[in-house]
Amino acid sequence: MPVLVKSLEDAERIAELSNQARRLAQRFWPGPLTLVLPARKVLPADLVPQGTVGVRRPDHAICLDLLGLCSGHLVGTSANLTGRSPLITAEDVVKELGDRVDLVLDGGRAPLGIASTVVDLSKDRLELLREGPISRGEIMKFLKHRETG
Repeated sequence: MPVLVKSLEDAERIAELSNQARRLAQRFWPGPLTLVLPARKVLPADLVPQGTVGVRRPDHAICLDLLGLCSGHLVGTSANLTGRSPLITAEDVVKELGDRVDLVLDGGRAPLGIASTVVDLSKDRLELLREGPISRGEIMKFLKHRETG
């Protein structure tokens, strides 16, 4: 389960950010990039059974306001059933998930309509788990440029 954060500092309170992770966050947050990082001990074991946590800072004003009301952290997940396409409106969420959720907050149509890019930085080597709006090439080009520039 990913944890949505309001700021980079909020991410640092729950996850260990390497220099590489911090650079990616500074470049692509807020935005559709989820970083899988070593979890800090402050998180419950049920949330991080493998010792890692997915962290993302969304680029949505209402979501960021909500995160501010939740001390900067909120466990979130995709608004769709496993294997189904991401849902992009609150109406679609209600139709598909019905009473499986307690509340649907309508923040307008999801601007991208696709799931975030997921990068695992919990090991020695970067691993792309899911390519979304930010391509592997864009990530690698940015990191290479930063190392040589």
